[in-house]
Parts: sequence; C-alpha cells; structure tokens
Amino acid sequence: MKRSATMVAMFAVALASGCGGGGNSAETKTPVAIGQVPSAVLSAAQKELKGVSFETAVKEKVQGADAFELTGKDKTGKTRQVEVSRQGKILGVK
Repeated sequence: MKRSATMVAMFAVALASGCGGGGNSAETKTPVAIGQVPSAVLSAAQKELKGVSFETAVKEKVQGADAFELTGKDKTGKTRQVEVSRQGKILGVK
C-alpha cells in the first residue's frame, strides 16, 4: 500500500512539472473566429488545401511565435487541417 501511494505521488509530481507527455500546450490554444484569422494565414491555408472549407481556427504558440491551426472539410467530406504562421508560412498539414 505504501509503495502504491509513493507511485501515485511521483506520478502527480511528474504531471505537475510537465513530464506527463501532454505538457502545457493545450493552455496556449485559443479558439478564433474564421473572420478574425489574419488574411495572410487564411490565404496561405486556402492555397495549400484548395477546395477545403475552413470551419474552425485556433491560435497557438509554435516555438514562441503565433500560429494558427485551421480545420475544415474537403469536397469529399474528409476533415483537413493546416497549421500556418502569422506571416503565412505553412508549418504542417494533416
């Protein structure tokens, strides 16, 4: 029983210190209305994923800089996602 309590305490400390795999990245994500996404970001996303209708956007920090993750659906209904820097550079596509 004592060993179990010790393991739980160690796990709690690891999570609190950011070693739990999830880190604190979720804390830096902020939902943004599509109409509030900078035009350079939206334009780059539309150019990268032609035909995708973007429905949601999230502002986040990537290596200390603002970036946006846009999610939408293509003409077949497949969900697509693109991550774009504030300056319009494509950082990733799913």
